[in-house]
Amino acid sequence: MAIFGRIEDLGVPEVLSFLGSHSGRLILRDGATALSLIIDGSKVRCAFLELDPLDQTGLILHLAHLRQGEFRFEPAGFDEDCPVALDVPVERLILELTKFQDELEHYRSQLPHPEVRFRLVRRPNTEGAAIPLIAQVTHLLRKGASARQLAESLGLPVDEARFFLYRLRLLGMIEEVKADRRPAGVKGLLGHLLHALTGGVR
Repeated sequence: MAIFGRIEDLGVPEVLSFLGSHSGRLILRDGATALSLIIDGSKVRCAFLELDPLDQTGLILHLAHLRQGEFRFEPAGFDEDCPVALDVPVERLILELTKFQDELEHYRSQLPHPEVRFRLVRRPNTEGAAIPLIAQVTHLLRKGASARQLAESLGLPVDEARFFLYRLRLLGMIEEVKADRRPAGVKGLLGHLLHALTGGVR
């Protein structure tokens, strides 16, 4: 028998805790987008955003964004083909999710504006793999990218992309791209006006 309810009534950590000891498919839906978790033996075996498989980092980022919507749990045995195997215990996932949500709320007022662009100034070293998502966005940050652009490229909520940039800036890996606030052509226009006012005298 399926179990369903509203995410805002319980919260994602509580939903996971309540259903984590069962086996089946947990579907969390915020609007038209569905996030699916395949749970078996108190572990999340794999997860999908619509049909796209998620790694653990991607799963936590998308779970952290869910504040409202619907959840539905369909009990079943584990027979899912997992393109990206997670095998993460539900309890550990809850801890990681709660930690990320607490950090996000704590630093929210310090996060960069979604449209502010940043450029990579220090290449990831051999420890770069320890920084989630860095490999996927290095090429974008070399040219300069905003949180909104990263969110669109990675399929992430904008706030999570803002937090990602905030952490990279703390590590000294990126810097803000300073926009030239002077309208293009102003120097040339002023030059012509001054030239006319002075009668062409330099």
